[in-house]
Amino acid sequence: MPIRHAVVTSVNRDELADGGASIFAATIRAIRRRRPTVSVEVLIPDFMGDAGRSMSFLDERPDVLNHNVETVPRLYRKVRPQAKYARSLWVLSRAKSRGLVTKEQSHGRSGRDGR
Repeated sequence: MPIRHAVVTSVNRDELADGGASIFAATIRAIRRRRPTVSVEVLIPDFMGDAGRSMSFLDERPDVLNHNVETVPRLYRKVRPQAKYARSLWVLSRAKSRGLVTKEQSHGRSGRDGR
């Protein structure tokens, strides 16, 4: 069965200068070089809200940019203490403003242990 759609994801790479954006870019290029007809979706972190880090790979024009928003604003601090709801929306809006198809995933839970 031929592959028609690839989803590229990673853990947060905050220790890297570009937050892993160059890895996303290189992966998109490699997929397109080997399988030009495959659509590419990237599930990205928020890159800590740094435009220089997060926007650098968008020149590769993934077919879909996906970002986990996780939950509603009032629960964000509890569910994702290292993240900010507004920052997640910012990432999605920056991609959308560049004409990319965006998608977000909300899980609606109040904590990792299900409570």
